[in-house]
Amino acid sequence: MAKVIKSFKGVPDGKVYPIEFAEGDTVEGELAEVAIAEGWAEAEGRAAGGEKPAPKVAARRRAQPDT
Repeated sequence: MAKVIKSFKGVPDGKVYPIEFAEGDTVEGELAEVAIAEGWAEAEGRAAGGEKPAPKVAARRRAQPDT
């Protein structure tokens, strides 16, 4: 999901006709991916907090000593 930062026309997933998206609207699916790539929207986590979301880090397993 992404939040629109610059108005644009686009066709939501599963629809046929384009609609006008205004600043503050949210978009989903492939349209969100395109809007983010074109600079028309920001990923929801980034737009809400103003920062990039923290990367997911896999937990490391410690080696178990031989007993």
